[in-house]
Amino acid sequence: MGASWRTWWACCAWALCAGMGTSVWAAPLRVGLYENPPKVFTDDYGRPSGSFIELLQEIAKVEGWTLVFERCAWEECLERVEAGALDLMPDVAVTEERVARFDFHRVPAMHSWSQLYRHPSVRVDSLLDLADKRIVVLSQGVQAAALGDLLSSFNVHAQMIEVQSLREAFEKVASGQAEVAAVGHHFGEYTAHEYGLVATPVLFQPARLYFAVPRGRHAAVLRAIDDRLEQWIRDDASVYFQIMNRWGMRATQRPHSRIILIALAGSLFIGSMLATGVWWLRRRVRQAVADLRLSHQQLEATLQAIPDLLFEVDHRGRYLHVHASREELLAAPKGKLLGSTIDDVLPVQAAATVHKTIGAAIDRGRCDGDVIELEVAGGTHWFELSAARKVLQDGGLPNVIILSRDITERVNAQAQFQHLARFDGLTGLPNRAYVRQLLQQATMAAHREGKQVTVLYLDVDHFRTIVDTLGHDVGDRLLTQLSQRLGKSRREADIAGRMGGDEFLLVLPGIDAAGAAVAAQRVLDSMQPSFRVGSHEISISVSLGIVVYPRDGTDVDALLRRADAAMYQAKSEGRNGYRFFTTAMQERSARTLTISNALALALEREQFQVHYQPIVRITNREVIGAEALLRWTHPQLGQVPPSEFITVAESASQIVRIGEWVLRQAAGQARKWLDLGREIVVSVNVSPVQFRQPSFLSTVRAVLEEHTLPPFLLELEVTESLMMGDERAVQKTMHALADMGVRFAIDDFGTGYSSMAYLRRMGFHKLKIDQCFVRDIGTDPDDECIIDAILQLGRNLGMATLAEGVETEEQRVFLAAKGCDYLQGWLVSPALPPSSWDLILGVGRPLP
Repeated sequence: MGASWRTWWACCAWALCAGMGTSVWAAPLRVGLYENPPKVFTDDYGRPSGSFIELLQEIAKVEGWTLVFERCAWEECLERVEAGALDLMPDVAVTEERVARFDFHRVPAMHSWSQLYRHPSVRVDSLLDLADKRIVVLSQGVQAAALGDLLSSFNVHAQMIEVQSLREAFEKVASGQAEVAAVGHHFGEYTAHEYGLVATPVLFQPARLYFAVPRGRHAAVLRAIDDRLEQWIRDDASVYFQIMNRWGMRATQRPHSRIILIALAGSLFIGSMLATGVWWLRRRVRQAVADLRLSHQQLEATLQAIPDLLFEVDHRGRYLHVHASREELLAAPKGKLLGSTIDDVLPVQAAATVHKTIGAAIDRGRCDGDVIELEVAGGTHWFELSAARKVLQDGGLPNVIILSRDITERVNAQAQFQHLARFDGLTGLPNRAYVRQLLQQATMAAHREGKQVTVLYLDVDHFRTIVDTLGHDVGDRLLTQLSQRLGKSRREADIAGRMGGDEFLLVLPGIDAAGAAVAAQRVLDSMQPSFRVGSHEISISVSLGIVVYPRDGTDVDALLRRADAAMYQAKSEGRNGYRFFTTAMQERSARTLTISNALALALEREQFQVHYQPIVRITNREVIGAEALLRWTHPQLGQVPPSEFITVAESASQIVRIGEWVLRQAAGQARKWLDLGREIVVSVNVSPVQFRQPSFLSTVRAVLEEHTLPPFLLELEVTESLMMGDERAVQKTMHALADMGVRFAIDDFGTGYSSMAYLRRMGFHKLKIDQCFVRDIGTDPDDECIIDAILQLGRNLGMATLAEGVETEEQRVFLAAKGCDYLQGWLVSPALPPSSWDLILGVGRPLP
């Protein structure tokens, strides 16, 4: 474990200097390829081409992705992405219907709008000229619905013809089968001349274009696309703008904001509508003022139809204008908002997010994607913010336009969908797919930390007989109660999941083969009380198969197969038991059970002894403290090393009783030394299991009172794993003990949780450098660098530093030169029984 953590620390040190590398998506990405030049198409040599394709290829090159293009028609491509047969679809505009079918990244790849193209023999100058015309639209494209709504608002009737490809649309117009085609302007500008078609002045449906992925999948791919787009659009010389220029496209942010580009398309649309209105009114009413009135009414109606909240604020966040079709969604009444600032009406966290959005919009021209949470309209709502800079005419500081969209339904739906996709509907446990994913994560973490993971595969014996006899409803209720017992019998860090039917999986991080048997027996014992299901009292037994990562394999599927095989072996040998995958592990299991049984009697039979290893000041080797170390001598087992029996004691819940005994012995010895005139601070290792006991605080207080020991002479050593779990409860206990005067040291620093944040917050006064770093002083520069960093950290936080396992004078000289305060190890002395300590302290001089 030490070697892997040294590597981890070294990597962290290099990462701080050199930056982090790009993560690589392992599997090939299947990309839909349809014909929509110049954005997406197949060139004359059969190769994928177009602005969207080149942009994706550049992102893939940076991210290390492998792209596999699969040709399909537009509608077919969308259906295959939705079904998961394709991983990625370029050039997709966002609509409400598509948001329900696909996931999109946040930053648009480019902008577009729709335009009408006509046969040369047909005249179309406005929407009114489309009356009784045949208009070709792409099936499942965004143009059909938008154009239909526009025509309906002007009471214009036209025939819509749906086709499967954009080229088919132009072919129908060129052949006279239709008069007009509605397509994206990129395709029209690139292709219309090939068919002899003419662009009309009718523009509509501004759109933002994205890459789409199947719902609930490839979140990492979407984040990578957003990261690259955000990076490239800030640099006018980036590959993004090179691609856009090469294909004659408008960039998403160069240097204009997306909202300005949309406003430009909107201006073209409104201009077209105004021209149409003028023509209509001159023919019908011949009053120029009516044209202005109609335009005003149309704009007002458009604003009222927008469901989003629209604000104009200054650079300080003061509300200047507010538009809300649903005022109940406002954080305060409209009259109160105007003139107020966002800090006056929004919660602190939401206000900070809006300030961030405003600042980004002012700096970059636009900003979108930030989300705030507010209590409005009788409940919690989530709003997605889009903001654009508004340049003032007088050259002053710009205002910002903020569009706030209520995405509450989407957030709730996504949360519900994610829960249903991950958890079993009957038991509430992670389902087969999710527990497999959690096992994968556990093995990856174990690999990084040099630890092991135990997997228990559980099957209910004779469950089919129970179902056949009592019915499926009773069987389901039995499984629900069983899952609850599994939850009670596991540790907080353990994972329980349902594999399907009556099969369950337990993943136990940090538990090796030595602790696996104890965990398995605990599960078996939890099933002994009979289950009460309605009027039925049911007694069951279970069979368990056990594998341990990485000894039994490093592949998740292989581990599951072997655990399943071991479970069936347990069934074949009589059920109601467990079996390891290998004979060697079975032997270790027997050893563990022997140790566990012997531990239960070790205290009563006085087989434990406490030895004390001196802790000295590094400058003059004066003894200032001692670490209490537990030793166990068994009549048959002999000397059992702590590394073997401490783990078993923790797994079998015996560590609390043993730890309290060690604490009383250490406090009593410190009192004896104090009576001899020597103030020796005694350090006692405390297990996380022992520390988290509700009675731990009162136990320490009672021990100090029992021996009338000043609290400053007791130092409790805890490892970094104590911080995992309920950190608030741990902090409360530590502060209470510190208020009493008890000191705390963080043991084996750098080999576990390794979070800098808790060191000061928890009140540690000493850092202990693990011996795995000390032993390589003089041979491993990385370990020396890590030691130097820990010592500097201790000084910066005002904490003392102590090096463990110091065995050579070379190590002592190095540590002294780097500013280490204290040391312990065989260079000074091994751990000694109290009688030898009396001799050492009696001479009244430093150790040699």
